[in-house]
Amino acid sequence: MLLLRVISRGRVWSHRTPPAMASGVHPTAEAAVRSGIQHILMAERPEAEAAALDA
Repeated sequence: MLLLRVISRGRVWSHRTPPAMASGVHPTAEAAVRSGIQHILMAERPEAEAAALDA
C-alpha cells in the first residue's frame, strides 16, 4: 500500500518537478507528451489534446 501511495504521488507532481524523464531526454514532461504523441502514436494531433493529456 505504501508503494502505491509513493508512485501515485510521484505521478501527480511529475509535470511540476524536474527531471521529467529518468534519462533526461526531454526537458519537461510537456515536451515528452508531445514527443510521445508524434513518435509513439505516430499522429499529428491538435495542441488542445496534448494540453488535455498534461492536465
